[in-house]
Amino acid sequence: MKALILTAGNGTRIRAISHCRSKCMLPVQGRPLLAWHLDHCVDSGQVDAIHIVVHRQQTGAREMLERFVEDYPNSIYLNDVHFALGTILEKEGAYQRAYEHLLTVNPHELPYARIGEYYYRTGHAAYQNGDEDKAYSYFQNCTTDPAYAPHATYYKAYIDYTRGDLDAAKSGFASIAELPAYEPIIPF
Repeated sequence: MKALILTAGNGTRIRAISHCRSKCMLPVQGRPLLAWHLDHCVDSGQVDAIHIVVHRQQTGAREMLERFVEDYPNSIYLNDVHFALGTILEKEGAYQRAYEHLLTVNPHELPYARIGEYYYRTGHAAYQNGDEDKAYSYFQNCTTDPAYAPHATYYKAYIDYTRGDLDAAKSGFASIAELPAYEPIIPF
């Protein structure tokens, strides 16, 4: 069975006590509320996967996830938490820290629908850190997800271009040239 824990609220009704942290991180008997929920799921013996829904734009989401990593270093949910942290950091432009978190993720333990996103975000973080070879290999694994494959194709083609492999670059650029997001920036 799968468990879903919703933590995306802003805590406006309890603002007096939640102004500096997310509701799920408020202490209850000395532990974050989220820890109680996680323990209940694990202790039930019936839950084989827990999904924690965090609004990535929520104030304190990154801090909440970082605190979870720090407080629960042996949690079976670290893979998902590192992926969420890497995603947030990559979107914020903190590419080095994003890459560090994303490198700890086992993509085969992610939901199938998130694997393309993992390969794209990890490739993008690697690229932004100057590791074109690693970036290229991650982008090569991002081929079927319609939300991320065109972006991965663009970066692969750009890397091919900078390496002087103009035929591969042209082929890559041509494959996305008619997409509205890329039509104005394809270099031919």
